[in-house]
Amino acid sequence: MQAKVEWVANALTSNRPLLLAASKDKPVLISALAAKSEVLLSLDKADFGPLLGTTVYGMAVSMPRDFLVQYGLG
Repeated sequence: MQAKVEWVANALTSNRPLLLAASKDKPVLISALAAKSEVLLSLDKADFGPLLGTTVYGMAVSMPRDFLVQYGLG
């Protein structure tokens, strides 16, 4: 079996910095963006608080209750 190296385009690139105070939560945010999620739901007000109710690179960040109320489900 021969090793094969294949170059693929980066799944997530941006010319704007990703600002999130808690570095432990950056993988959560980056994973949601890489998966092309439309919404990230979080109960973590301490770390995601400044982002709640906003969009990050086109992805909405919301608390579950707010998301459900917005769509008439809660």
